[in-house]
Parts: sequence; C-alpha cells; structure tokens
Amino acid sequence: MTPDQLLRRWATRARRAVVGPGADHEPSVALDTPSPAAAGAPRRPRRGRAAQAAQFASAFVLTLSLIAIGFALLSARLAQVRPDWSVAAQPASGASYALAAGDAALSLVTAEDAYRDGFFFVPPRRKARLAAFQVGAASAVGAFAATLDERRRRSDPDLAAAAAELGALSSDATPDMNDLFAGRDSLARFSDRVADGRARYDPSADGVIALALACQAAALAHTAELAAHVQHDDAVIASASAEASFHRARGEAYAWRLLLSGYGRDMPPELLARAEPALSDLVAAAEDVANYQPLFLLNGPQQSPATPNHLAHLAVKLTQVSAAAERLADQMRASQPPA
Repeated sequence: MTPDQLLRRWATRARRAVVGPGADHEPSVALDTPSPAAAGAPRRPRRGRAAQAAQFASAFVLTLSLIAIGFALLSARLAQVRPDWSVAAQPASGASYALAAGDAALSLVTAEDAYRDGFFFVPPRRKARLAAFQVGAASAVGAFAATLDERRRRSDPDLAAAAAELGALSSDATPDMNDLFAGRDSLARFSDRVADGRARYDPSADGVIALALACQAAALAHTAELAAHVQHDDAVIASASAEASFHRARGEAYAWRLLLSGYGRDMPPELLARAEPALSDLVAAAEDVANYQPLFLLNGPQQSPATPNHLAHLAVKLTQVSAAAERLADQMRASQPPA
C-alpha cells in the first residue's frame, strides 16, 4: 500500500469511531438549510380583503374624527372675544383719559370688521358673543356718563344724551346698535368740549366714591344674574342666555377697567395718592373678570372636577370686584380732610 492509501484508511476509521458506522453515507448539511421543525411550521395566513377593508374604514373614521376635533377647537378659539388693553391711546391735548377710554370701549363693533378681514373663517357664535360683550361695555360707559352728569350743578346735554342712549342699549331685549353709535357721538362731543375748555371735568374724591359705587352695583347685578343661571339651568353646556349673561359681565368689567384706569390718570397726584392702592386693586379685579374666558363654557355641577362651572367661577370673580370697589369707596371717605 502506498502511503496515500494508508492515510485515507486511517482517516476513515477515525471518522467511524467518532460519528458512527453510517458516517460515510450521511449527506452534508448546509448551514442555511431550515430545520425539520421550522420547515414543518404553519405559514401565517394572508389577510383577506374584508380585513383590509375594515382596517381602511377604521383609519378613515379616525382621520375624520381628528379633523372634526381640530375644527371644533379652531372654531372655539376664533369665537373667543378677547379684550384689547391697548385701545385707550393718548388723548388729545387737554382731553380726558377716562373719556378717551370710554370712546375706546364703545368701538369694539367697529373694530370687528378689521378682525374679520384677517381670517378666512369666523364662527357665527362670535357675533353673538361680541354683541353681548359690547352691550356690557356700553352699560358701564352709560353709568359712567350718568355719574359724571349727576355730580354737576347743571346737567350737561351731551353727558345726559350719552347716558340715556347707552342705557337704552343695555336695557333692550334686542339691542339696537344705532343707540351705541349715538351714545358714542354724544360722549365724543363732550370730550371735545372738555379738550377745548368749554366744559368742566374735574376728578374729585366724591367722584371716585360715586364711580366705585356704580361699579360695585354693576358687579352685584351680574353676580345675581349668573347665580340664577347656575341654580336654574340644568344643561352642562351653558345655554345661549347664560352665555350672553357671561359675556355681558365680561364686557362691563372691561369697560370699567378702562374707565377707572383713565380716571386715575386724570386725577391730581395728591388725589391719586389717596386712592391708592385700592384703585389699583379694583382695576386689577375688573381686568381679571374681563380676561376670564374658557374655551368651552360649561355649567357643570358644583364641586365637580370633570365638568367645571364657569358661570360660578365668574360670579366669584365679580364678588372680588364688588369687594374692591367697596374698599376704594371706604378708603376715599376715610381720607377726606375734616370739614
């Protein structure tokens, strides 16, 4: 035997000793060949057309739901009436800051046209909310004009006309905006006469007291109106009448904030010092009421975390306005020099 044959025989015997007698006939197994268990495993069934159609319908419904929710949120956001605190600009030389603020508070409807031009879509509900807000503001300006006129020795025709026209607007069940424009014109005529020196306008301690009491009376009236809605309305979503009451209260607080802040700027420094800090507290409380505006107005059960009662929340804020107005009046009385 040749050396090569001997080596082959020894290798064959060694393989048989390790693997077994059938080692010479076993086929080689590739590494990537699946095991018998894997080869015999059942295949995953293919999804039928019905299942695919159901999956597509679910995705379509979900997409439509998200679009509807987004549209509802956008509509609620655009329907909000947010107060503009930059409207009371610098009055003309010699004119009154408070009278300029009153004119600004009566200009919301006029400014709405510019607002609508800036958006491709404005919800119809915004018009009703703005009307209620404007009526509330007009009520405050009318009370302001009436208070000024009552303190004069002789009634001023323009102040009296402004008080009557704006009072008629706030008392009508269906407000006529022509009364708003007429009252604004009457107030503007008086303001022009003050600027020209043809009409007297002298802020005084008695005037501060009278305005504080007028503001307090308005806050108490709105508190009672909102409390009646909380007690008698059963729906969780606020009714149309409750929503109108809510925004009238906000509009009146907005105007009182502008008027009182302007009246403070019209005061002599020594008089303003006597009014502070109660005047600033009242202005801040009125501003808080005007700024309060949830995205969706709810009238839920009391003490319910899931469905808050925004009408009751605003009523609480209005009681803070009433308390601040009373403190201002008391402070001005206490600071009066002895007769």
